[in-house]
Amino acid sequence: MNLTNTLSAVSILAAILTFFFSLAERGINEALELEPADHARAYERLEQRRNVRRTLLLQGLPLFAGAISLFYICLPQTCDILRTSTIYLWRFDIIRTLFVLLEICLLVLVLLTSTNMLGLIGMLKKLR
Repeated sequence: MNLTNTLSAVSILAAILTFFFSLAERGINEALELEPADHARAYERLEQRRNVRRTLLLQGLPLFAGAISLFYICLPQTCDILRTSTIYLWRFDIIRTLFVLLEICLLVLVLLTSTNMLGLIGMLKKLR
C-alpha cells in the first residue's frame, strides 16, 4: 500500500476517533468533576463509584485503546519517514509531511486520553 492510501485511511480513522472523543468528553468531565459523597452515605458513594467505573470502562478505555493502537500502527512508517527524509524549508514532500503531522496529532490524542484515564482512576481511588 502506498503512502497516500495509508494517509487517507489513517486520517479517516483519526477523524472517527476524534469524533468519539468529543462525544465522550462530556461524560468523562462529569465523572472527573464529581464531588465524592460523605462516607456516612455509603449507598450514594457506591453509586458514584459505579458511575465512574462505567465511564472508565465504556468511554475512557475504548478511546485510549483506539488512540494508542492507531498511534502505534503509524509509528514505524513515521520513523522511516523521519529517518530517510531530508528537511527542506520550501521544497518538501507534502504526503510525508502530512503523515508526520498526523502522527503528532495522534500523540496529542494519546496524551489527552491517558490524562482522562488517569483522572478517572484517581477518582475511583477517592471513592473507596
